[in-house]
Amino acid sequence: MGGVEAIMEALGTDGHTGIKDFAGTIESRKEHFGENNFPPPYIKSIWELIMENFEDTINLVLLGAALVSVAIGLFKEGMPRGLIEGTSIAIALVIIISVNSINNWNSEQKLAKLVLKSAIQECKVIREGGDLMTVDSGELVVGDLIDFKDGDKIPADLLMVQGQ
Repeated sequence: MGGVEAIMEALGTDGHTGIKDFAGTIESRKEHFGENNFPPPYIKSIWELIMENFEDTINLVLLGAALVSVAIGLFKEGMPRGLIEGTSIAIALVIIISVNSINNWNSEQKLAKLVLKSAIQECKVIREGGDLMTVDSGELVVGDLIDFKDGDKIPADLLMVQGQ
């Protein structure tokens, strides 16, 4: 590909001062190459969490018991006394599913926030005339020069320009 110099020239990057005309190219770089971050984790909707409860055999048995109890109660005792037992079981099932779904939804929300926070890293980058500045890894764009030392995490794919 012509070596490091040719790649840097194609990206509009100077080996000492960073991206040429950084302010004018940042949006086009993000648009063309994409942003330097992972997509947020998939969070299940409250409806999916509610339906997940019906994968549990106990909940299916309770639902069946409620339906059978209502049917038998209506047949034996008629309206409204025949609904008491089946309705009680159904109310208990609704409470179980509601509490379980809300707890799972809260857990999903907290996990998503934790994943997003853990992905944030700061790094030192050379920009705008050779100034060394610290930026969030999500603000890196293709062509940035990253300054890193032993033990630093590298928050992006990169081409090493100089070093050992």
